[in-house]
Amino acid sequence: MSLLEKPELERQLPFVHVVQPEAVGLAAEDYNDVTKEEKTFATIDNYRSILLDVPRNRPSAAAYVDGETRQLRFIALSAEESMLITRNTKKLGEAAVTRTLAARPRPLTDTDRQAASRSGLHVIEGYQKNMQRYLKNALSPDVDRMEHMKEYAHHRNLSRKKGYGMRSDIAWFRSRIIDETFDAISRQQKVNDGSWKTEDEQRARRALDYRLFFDGDRQRPVDNWEKFLDFEIEYWGHKIALFKSQIWQAEKILRKQA
Repeated sequence: MSLLEKPELERQLPFVHVVQPEAVGLAAEDYNDVTKEEKTFATIDNYRSILLDVPRNRPSAAAYVDGETRQLRFIALSAEESMLITRNTKKLGEAAVTRTLAARPRPLTDTDRQAASRSGLHVIEGYQKNMQRYLKNALSPDVDRMEHMKEYAHHRNLSRKKGYGMRSDIAWFRSRIIDETFDAISRQQKVNDGSWKTEDEQRARRALDYRLFFDGDRQRPVDNWEKFLDFEIEYWGHKIALFKSQIWQAEKILRKQA
């Protein structure tokens, strides 16, 4: 296997060239053990069934109301995202109020109650700011970058960007996007299948690598890239809608109490 050389990286390259396995240091012989079952797992239909419209009782998922269908959509989240989201913003504030009142000496005064009310609003405001920050600095820029990559994949034989930038996009996608996606998948699979382990995630990720770099002729992996980018943009779109919904709920409570 051989990585792209520096002179090649300094000129514009087509997407189809940059996603060849030798361009990212992968070798086909390292993927000969990927099983048919693992390849079947590494399909968009399967990922969609795991990540979108999951059962409502899953602790690793959160819901928003779809603006078009008016249906409640439960979306699987990564560990980081689950820490930022609350299932019930109002109850989150109420819990903070209860904790503050419980810590105050009896009998309670009006000052105590006012302090407790402020603590509830501060907790909601903190969650709101963290969600806004993640939406602005992570989710939205992620989609913008994937949209560009999708365009490169669609026009796969056109030289649209320098090799350095294209290679950076591929590395970013395989770390940031795939890492977050498989964190969410693993959290769901541990509920679906109690035997799911770290080794299962590693093999599932290798199966996706197979789809993206070794699946058939030179063009089919690029087709898979385009389709997988489409799916990730869709998945991220649901997460953006979810975060916007949660932010709006927090704003509604804060405005009411202002």
